[in-house]
Amino acid sequence: MEAEAKAILEALKYCIRKKLNQVQLETDSLVLKNIINRNWRIPWELVEIMEDIHNMLGSKSASRLYN
Repeated sequence: MEAEAKAILEALKYCIRKKLNQVQLETDSLVLKNIINRNWRIPWELVEIMEDIHNMLGSKSASRLYN
């Protein structure tokens, strides 16, 4: 799960660098989807990565996460 969270973080960084305003993410991890959508608590080992993801998603005008 950590590797996929890092991949999402890197993808969001790329979108910000390219000034992409509408982001649509897909994941096959229901756990990660629920953590990103703030439905579940963040495991301690993912706290830093998830805080960065939440901050980046908060800066997007439109963002969606699909499972």
